[in-house]
Amino acid sequence: MTDIAELKQYLKINKHRLDEELEEQPMLLFQISEAFVQASAERDMLKEQLATIDATLDGKARTKLERTQEKVTEAMVKNSVQTSGDHEAASAAYLKAKNQADLLAALKEAFHSRGFMIRDLC
Repeated sequence: MTDIAELKQYLKINKHRLDEELEEQPMLLFQISEAFVQASAERDMLKEQLATIDATLDGKARTKLERTQEKVTEAMVKNSVQTSGDHEAASAAYLKAKNQADLLAALKEAFHSRGFMIRDLC
């Protein structure tokens, strides 16, 4: 996992070494873009995992409720899925990955803006 706090430090522009800043900018932008792509892929994979877990839990809940109830409602099934520990763990992992991808997207945009600022300073 990429350390966002470390990458944020590179956003500062040292006006006294613009040549070096200009040379480093493309590599830094590539590094953050690569981290964003990886974080997005992980987020998407965990979203799919969450959907698969929810579908499995849905089937199990329906089977269990049909044995004990005459009429099974969608709300009963949804409540069973939402309160499952498996759903909670998968949902938490997905939300953490989504947060990481969103932060990297914002950081990528900031590095893109940084490039324009360096150009303007030069």
